[in-house]
Amino acid sequence: MKKMTVAIAMSSALALMACGKSGNSEQSTTATGGAPVSEQSAPAQADAASMTDKAVEVSKETWDKTKQATGDAADAVVTKSQEIYQETKETASEVGTAVKEKAEEVGSAISEKSSEVYDAAKDKTEAVIDATKEKGSEMMDSVKN
Repeated sequence: MKKMTVAIAMSSALALMACGKSGNSEQSTTATGGAPVSEQSAPAQADAASMTDKAVEVSKETWDKTKQATGDAADAVVTKSQEIYQETKETASEVGTAVKEKAEEVGSAISEKSSEVYDAAKDKTEAVIDATKEKGSEMMDSVKN
């Protein structure tokens, strides 16, 4: 990009110099022969016009190349952004799937443990009820006797 900027600056400078020379050729001062400077020979004026045309052409070419390079850079940025977006999207999907699977594992483990605790509590409660019934029965028998 720096080379393009330098090329544009140089082209612009050449164009300005060429314009400055053609503007200077119409001065009203006279040359040593008494003729005004504005009455230069036709080849000198043609050379100045030719330099201006060349400077304009170089400037246009430089502008076109700069425009193309800028467009290419913008396209590259868009392409890379799309690639990063797709990779991020895929990674997020993979992470989401992994979290879902882990949550299912944890949920199953909690459910199994809860079931075990429930069964143990149920067994213990039944044992206490049975023991209470037996004690109550014994007490009733002893009260009857």
